[in-house]
Amino acid sequence: IENLTSYRILIPYLNLFSRIKLSLKNSEKSESEALVNATVNLMPDYHEQSKEILISAVQMNNKEIRKTLATSLSKLYSYDSKLTLYLLDILLFDSDENISTLATSTLGFIIRVDTNEFLQRAPKVIDNGNQKAIQILIHSCIREYLNFDIMDKSNLMSKLWILSNVTNRSKIVSFIMEIYAADTSSFLHIAKTIFDEDQKSFLEFYNWIGKRDSKVQESLNQIK
Repeated sequence: IENLTSYRILIPYLNLFSRIKLSLKNSEKSESEALVNATVNLMPDYHEQSKEILISAVQMNNKEIRKTLATSLSKLYSYDSKLTLYLLDILLFDSDENISTLATSTLGFIIRVDTNEFLQRAPKVIDNGNQKAIQILIHSCIREYLNFDIMDKSNLMSKLWILSNVTNRSKIVSFIMEIYAADTSSFLHIAKTIFDEDQKSFLEFYNWIGKRDSKVQESLNQIK
């Protein structure tokens, strides 16, 4: 079926969309990937039919279908940004953590094209607590986010610190030390937010900073 999508002029005569719908319901792993890719490839010329299939596919129990959808979101965005964001909002919180992690990687693309859409979703990803997804968020999005908002007005850095595991905190504290070098007031704002939200996390933050730079740690003594 995926190969047939190359023959656009014949598609109206092949009953292709009905065949894709039926095949998706009974597909194996390799077939699932091909069927989803075929549907995405048809979006430019057969938008409504493809959209209907993708909306149905994201609700299916077949993990391979949802996994392929998650890896196709960046490509799909160029065809239909609204549909992409709809699918993304479902896949970010998929019951399978590997799928939600794959979907989170799309936020690295989203932040570059629409920061507001990123900011609507990033805090929810952090709150969800999937550490693999949080790791993807940190590595693919945070530098771009700080270029946009070094003052961390959305409080992503403090939220990340409080809700991240030890592995992810190592990267977060590196970013926060960079913030200190660029804007001390922003660093203190982040530290104060951590203090206000969770004093245990603040004590851990205080100790981590001390391991990096004792003078920077001293600046935290003013926070009450």
